[in-house]
Amino acid sequence: NQAATAMLAQANQLPQGILRLLE
Repeated sequence: NQAATAMLAQANQLPQGILRLLE
């Protein structure tokens, strides 16, 4: 399902952005 894949991709981007801010 492309919609589910897109949601997972967006969810994965959030923690990465937070980790960058913490560094």
